[in-house]
Amino acid sequence: MPRFVDRLELPFSQLQVFDLVSDIESYPKFVAHIASARILQRAGNEWDVAQTVRLGPLQVPFKTHATVSPPTGIAIRGNDGKLGRFHEDWTFEALTPALTLVTCTTDIEPATGLLRGLISAAFPEVHRRTMQAFAARARRLYG
Repeated sequence: MPRFVDRLELPFSQLQVFDLVSDIESYPKFVAHIASARILQRAGNEWDVAQTVRLGPLQVPFKTHATVSPPTGIAIRGNDGKLGRFHEDWTFEALTPALTLVTCTTDIEPATGLLRGLISAAFPEVHRRTMQAFAARARRLYG
């Protein structure tokens, strides 16, 4: 299963960064490859989420389960549809009260050969751009 890891220091508090990343339903506003995102159910810190991802001309719907641990992390697990097995872990480490190290680790194993090829070729850049999108959103929201 391919693994992608990106890290980014953001000049915002750990809670601000956590709030930004846990606002899943806002992703389509600023993450280019997310066509839709909706929280289906919340039970405390356990959320069921439906998203649609754009992969070139394809739109791939999938469902995941998120465990949120404010303000330190979010664990996302999915094994649904064409996207196949999807594990993503976000961690938010307070380096100072106003500086947070964000780490996003994604393991993905698409269910179909076509998606395997697309993801192998495009996902490293998509992952990097996703982190940049979160950084830009943080700057817009928090100054």
